[in-house]
Amino acid sequence: MNKIWAIAQNTFIEGLRSKTLYALLAYLFLILFSVTALVPLTLGEHSRILRDFGLAGIEFLSIMLAIVVGTTLVYKEVEKRTIHVIVSKPVERFYFLLGKYLGMELLLGLMIILMTLIFAAGVLILDGKFPLGLLLPAGMAFLKVSVINSIALFFSSLSSPILGAVFTFCLYLAGTLSRDILSQAQLLPPGLIKTILKLFYYLLPNMGNLDLKNQAVFDQPVLWPQVWWSLSYSGAYILTVLMITSLIFEKKDFK
Repeated sequence: MNKIWAIAQNTFIEGLRSKTLYALLAYLFLILFSVTALVPLTLGEHSRILRDFGLAGIEFLSIMLAIVVGTTLVYKEVEKRTIHVIVSKPVERFYFLLGKYLGMELLLGLMIILMTLIFAAGVLILDGKFPLGLLLPAGMAFLKVSVINSIALFFSSLSSPILGAVFTFCLYLAGTLSRDILSQAQLLPPGLIKTILKLFYYLLPNMGNLDLKNQAVFDQPVLWPQVWWSLSYSGAYILTVLMITSLIFEKKDFK
C-alpha cells in the first residue's frame, strides 16, 4: 500500500503542476457569466439556468481534465524513460497503474469539490439558499469522471496522448448516446446489425445511467435504486478496465 500511495501522491502533485487549475478558473468564469449575463435574460427561470450550466460545467470540465491529463500518465513515463527505473524496482505493474489511477482520482475529486463550492456560492448569491440535493449530481459526475479516468489510463498505456485523448473522448460521446443505440437496436429485426449495436451498448460506458442532472434542475425526486445501481455499475466497469489495462501492460517490453 505504501508503494501505491507514493505513486498516487506523485501523480497528484504532477497533475497540479500541469496547469490543471486553469479548469477551475474557466469554471469560475462560467458561473460569473451565468449569473451576470444569462440569468438577467431569463424570465423566472434564473435558478434553473444556473443549475443547468453549473452542473453541466462541473461534468464537462472534469471530463476534459481526465482526458487531457489522464492520457499522458503512462506515456510520459515511457517518453522520459523513467518507466525503466520503475519496472526495475520491486513494484508490480498493476500497483503502478493503480497508483496512477488513484492519484488522478485525488486530483479530479479535488477539482470537483472546488467547482462544487463555486457552484454553491453562485446558487446562494442568486437564490439565497443551496438545496443539498444539488450535491448528488456533482457526486454522480465524479462517477462519470472516474469511469473516463480508467479509460484514459487504458489508452495512455497503449498509444500517444493525442490518439488516446481522441479515442477516450469518442468513447465518452458514444457512452452518452448508449441509450439511443439500444433504442435503435430494438427497432431493428433480428440480425447481425442488431447484435452489433447491442454489443456496443454493453461495451460502451453507459453515461446516461450515471446522470442525475435533470432531476436536480427540474426538482424531480431521486430514485435511490438507480443511484445504488450506478455505484455498482461504475465500480465494476472501472475494475474491468483496470484489469484489462494491467494484463496488456504486463506484456509490454520497455527495454
